[in-house]
Amino acid sequence: MLEVDLYIVASNDQVYVPELSSKKYVEGQGCYLLMLNGYKKGFFLPTNELTPNRVMLACLLDAVHTLTKPCKVNVYTRGLIGEKSFHKPKWRHYDLSSQYLNLVQEKQIECEFIVDNNHLLLLALKEELMKAKNLGLGVKQQII
Repeated sequence: MLEVDLYIVASNDQVYVPELSSKKYVEGQGCYLLMLNGYKKGFFLPTNELTPNRVMLACLLDAVHTLTKPCKVNVYTRGLIGEKSFHKPKWRHYDLSSQYLNLVQEKQIECEFIVDNNHLLLLALKEELMKAKNLGLGVKQQII
């Protein structure tokens, strides 16, 4: 079975959204990098999501959509994205996690989630996210 590494980061720049509440929300931007046998493909992904978990889930969904063959995916993030709650219908992000669960079942993809706050590729991807944000990209763009 193919083994793919997926690295996901979300912007942690916070903004106020007065229409929603006085809480701070993230800007809804993330990046992900897919690696297979030395081949790399990375994307900047603006989303309409307002929390880091939802941005990372949106990136996860987008990345899984790009995979064309059954495989094992090692998902590296800088923090938990709630994978233990994916199956719980009352979870606040269940709308996205249920899409993910259906997609991985349909495509025969197995994911393992790994949290590593100091992984060099995650730190490098975070830098690429900052560059993409500074360019003002408003649509999905391949950045690597």
